[in-house]
Amino acid sequence: MAQLRFSPGLLSSIREFGSTLTEAPSAQAGALTGAGVQPASLGGMLARNVGGLMGTDMRSPQEKLAQALAQVDPNSPDAEEQQLAALVKFGSPAQQVQAAQRLTAQRKEKETKQESREIVGNLVATRFKDREDVDALVSLAEQGASFTDIEKAANEKETSALSPADRFKVVKGSVFDVVNSEFIAAPENLSEEAKRTQVIKTTDDDGNEISRLINLDDGETIAEYAVPKDPVGQSATALRINTQLIKEAQDFEKRASSADSILSKLEKLEGDVRGGVFNTLEEGFKQLTGTQDDVSMLRMEQRRLITSAAVANLPRGPASDKDVALVLSGELDFNAGPEAIAAYARGIKKIAQFAARQARDQAQWLDRYGDVRGFNSQQIVNKSKQELANINSPASKIPQASIERMLTNRGNVQARQDFIKRYEVDLIQILEDMERATATLSQLDRGF
Repeated sequence: MAQLRFSPGLLSSIREFGSTLTEAPSAQAGALTGAGVQPASLGGMLARNVGGLMGTDMRSPQEKLAQALAQVDPNSPDAEEQQLAALVKFGSPAQQVQAAQRLTAQRKEKETKQESREIVGNLVATRFKDREDVDALVSLAEQGASFTDIEKAANEKETSALSPADRFKVVKGSVFDVVNSEFIAAPENLSEEAKRTQVIKTTDDDGNEISRLINLDDGETIAEYAVPKDPVGQSATALRINTQLIKEAQDFEKRASSADSILSKLEKLEGDVRGGVFNTLEEGFKQLTGTQDDVSMLRMEQRRLITSAAVANLPRGPASDKDVALVLSGELDFNAGPEAIAAYARGIKKIAQFAARQARDQAQWLDRYGDVRGFNSQQIVNKSKQELANINSPASKIPQASIERMLTNRGNVQARQDFIKRYEVDLIQILEDMERATATLSQLDRGF
């Protein structure tokens, strides 16, 4: 029988089998990074394999630690606890002491939090024991919400048809109201983590309202909630808004009436001049505006109206109303004559009537649909149609040939810029705004 021969290195590795278990950590400092580690000898590999066959783990502590840490899911809620446990088991003596201290502190903190949640849960269960949704309120305590936040959520629930589970979510230790898209605690009472959260209101592809919570530190999305429909809350909100809109419409109508009264005075003044009551129009005008009350009122109304939301929806264009343009251009001159005052008063009246009509339109929209989704798109459609009518009007002084040429070359950027520069109106932008708004209304199946 042939004899097997082993190299001295292999025989030495077999004799030293198991000695690596007690090897000093300093000798293995490069184990995790590979620095200073020589390729495994055949003897070392054989020793490890033999150890495995005998049920003995021949890996170094560093190798065991590396594998244990690699198996921890960083997204797991107890990821840090698992990492600390691995250090306690496989780390160096110094790492084991530090990890054990941290692990003990964490567990005490968790126990304290759990005790606090149980106390809050018992308080909630006692305070709201007669309510059908008491279990849902207790669940907020189990997630870490404070008693103050839960009590506020319970009071909000009384004006809502939604259950607390549907409406309220615990995010970063504070209660988030999905319906109102806000944390219900005062800013100073929010958890530090919640303070670093920004709420963004948006819609999904189907037009449903979405609340997205963004981490301000890294911009990542923390959570996203579809805002549930709350018939009771929506009805109460719609009624409140509707009442405000009616009052707003009435206020604008009063402003239009005040401007109209000045026009009536000016018309009567001209009649008095013709009838001989006053020798001259100037003489009667001095008596009419001697205290400057009417002129002051027009200036005040101009400042109030041009800052209103209605002005943004006024149709613009070459044929837009010149009286309205006069009001939008600035305040009435102190030395303005009767004709200028009359034009200014007509402009004030028209803007106020437009604003009143918008407020009543929005109130009717709420009556029909129960919320204002789509109303802005309807306003854009109305405004765009009027602007297109202005552009096509003979008063616009834009040749039809130029309009047709622009429509034919709709995608030509240079032609569009030339059209804007020459006629001071962006025809293509008006068309694009109207098309987008029309598509939105079609998707929502809404419109007047």
